Amino acid sequence: MLPKLRWLSWHNFPIFFKFTARSLKKLVIVDLSRSKISDEWEGWNHLKTAENLKVLNLTDCKNLLRTPNFSAHQKLEQLILEGCRELVQVDRSIGELKHLVLLNLKYCGKLHTLPDEMEELEALTELLVDHTSITNIPEWKGMEKLETLGAAYCRLLSECNLAGCSTSLSYLNFTSTGISELPFGNFGSLIELNLCWTKIRELPNSIETMKNLRVLRLSHSILEKLPSALGMLEELEEIEAGDCQFLYGEIPTEIRRLSFLKILRLTGTGISNIPKLPESMTELYLTGNRRMRCPDLSNLLNLRVLVLEVKYQNPFDLAPSLNWIGELRKLESLWLGGDGLVTLPSNFNLLAKLRKLKLVLNSLGCLPWLPQNLSYFHFVGQQLMSINLSYLGKLLELKDDGCEQLIKIQDLEHLKNLQRLDLANLPLLVKLPDLTGLKKLWSLAIVGCPKLVEVRGHLESLKELYLEKCESLAKLLDPLTFKHIENLDISRCPKLKKIQGLENSENLIDLCLWGLPLLDKLLDLTNNKELEHLDLYDCPCLVEIRGRLESLKGLDIFKCRSLRKFSDPSSFKKLQYSSIEDCEKLEEILKSDEYRYLKKVRVGGYHRHGYVRRGSRRRDIELEW
Repeated sequence: MLPKLRWLSWHNFPIFFKFTARSLKKLVIVDLSRSKISDEWEGWNHLKTAENLKVLNLTDCKNLLRTPNFSAHQKLEQLILEGCRELVQVDRSIGELKHLVLLNLKYCGKLHTLPDEMEELEALTELLVDHTSITNIPEWKGMEKLETLGAAYCRLLSECNLAGCSTSLSYLNFTSTGISELPFGNFGSLIELNLCWTKIRELPNSIETMKNLRVLRLSHSILEKLPSALGMLEELEEIEAGDCQFLYGEIPTEIRRLSFLKILRLTGTGISNIPKLPESMTELYLTGNRRMRCPDLSNLLNLRVLVLEVKYQNPFDLAPSLNWIGELRKLESLWLGGDGLVTLPSNFNLLAKLRKLKLVLNSLGCLPWLPQNLSYFHFVGQQLMSINLSYLGKLLELKDDGCEQLIKIQDLEHLKNLQRLDLANLPLLVKLPDLTGLKKLWSLAIVGCPKLVEVRGHLESLKELYLEKCESLAKLLDPLTFKHIENLDISRCPKLKKIQGLENSENLIDLCLWGLPLLDKLLDLTNNKELEHLDLYDCPCLVEIRGRLESLKGLDIFKCRSLRKFSDPSSFKKLQYSSIEDCEKLEEILKSDEYRYLKKVRVGGYHRHGYVRRGSRRRDIELEW
């Protein structure tokens, strides 16, 4: 069979299939991923004839307890055992693989030890043991070419000796291990070092030998201070130290020497002072630093992204000066927070390249004139009483959250390019302007606006509508708005009696109605040809669900105690699950053979588990700061 076969890729390989030795002789690549082969598989003997084998991929072979003997495969270059979760032993013959450059043992969770013979893998450049149970990495003096060592999430790993390969290593990842001190060695070739979630308290001054280090990750470690030797890492481009709760004191002033430093993430620490930073910086993240004094960043003229939270040491502190922000003319994204800030610099609007802006300012009573090129604006603040953003003609996304004094939002209809509008927790907001002018708006979310009486307008592009906890809301948008709607989610709006326009919603995929005590009927849903999920919760007056629901896949009904009828239950042929609870009148008719499709896929309990929604859930329009 196929005597010239070079490449065999057969996932889920059937173990009963028998090879002939002749058919495997010229194989170079073998991929038997996700197969049920074990260490007792007869095929291993036949595979020994493949003397030119260079790649052996056994990914997710979950029945494999031990690797085969590798003596016959002296030319093997890549050995992939990722996801062999039952693997407990790597055969000692692995030391004979003098040409092996990649060994992947990731997610071999029961693997506790590595054979000493691995020291003889003189060509190995990449070793991946992430998510294994190894406890020790010995000194492998023969691995002089090792460039990448991945040992992330080896939670039992506490000892590591890299003296034999330190000079060749470029990438070293110890994320979430038991390592408590940096292994000894000369890491002159190291480019990226990841020590996140480790038990390392202090970086030794010997890190100054890492002359080629570009990325240093320390987040969630128990690091207590940064050494002054940090300033000797001439090629360093990125420092990540987020949520290092034990990190106190000051950032060493030597950091200003790092002329290639571009990114600094320093969040959730006890750092008190930020020294002058190098002008090469393009991204800076300074939030949650409970002791930090407001820094002067006026020299960072190349900054593109700034995330800054200003803290006060005591209530009598004067508001810090932020006049320098207006000078950062290359800024594209800005997140600015601080409870004591009552004003923003007058030159704030000069940030012509600013596209994304989030302000978390609870003491700000009035918005300044904002940069006119903004495409995203998110404001969180308690004192703001009115908003007028009509001049932001390029705005695509707007979110307003937690403005407890906000009474009105003026001239929304002038934001002709707005695509997403999210209003949340505005207890005094009574009305919104007519939204008909927002021709491009496709997502609207209004949450926690108890005094809002109606939402007006015809939104011809709307695809997502989410309304929650609007206790006074009695009237919805023009019925024609729902023609292109895909996801509709309305919950806890007790005064809402009817929802008009759904009968023409040909694109509706997900319909979720919760806590609507006055809703007594839904219009015919037959035209909702795309409707896949229907979720009804606590609609006590709803009597009937009308229409043929031929595309419906999921049905959840809970506490709809007046519901007694589906107009056409025979249409439920695509239904994959249904959950019906606490609906006494409906239970009486479910015994009928007419409801056989529904009964066949019925599951116990409420399927969506509270507020887990599928399509139209409220989605924060946060940036990846």
